[in-house]
Amino acid sequence: MLIFLENLKALAFMLIFISSIMYYRQLKLLKKQRRLTKIEKAMDVITMTATFTFAFIYILLIIGT
Repeated sequence: MLIFLENLKALAFMLIFISSIMYYRQLKLLKKQRRLTKIEKAMDVITMTATFTFAFIYILLIIGT
């Protein structure tokens, strides 16, 4: 049961990671069409930072095991 929950957690993290990349790409395409609002700019920075941070931590966890 514990292994199943760990796998489910890893799957959830990967889905969040993929969706944040897709949202970041959508914001970049929207940025080419018009100026972003303050909230969209904040989400652009937060999404970019969170995506790269998650990827970095995930790679460190893989290397560490």
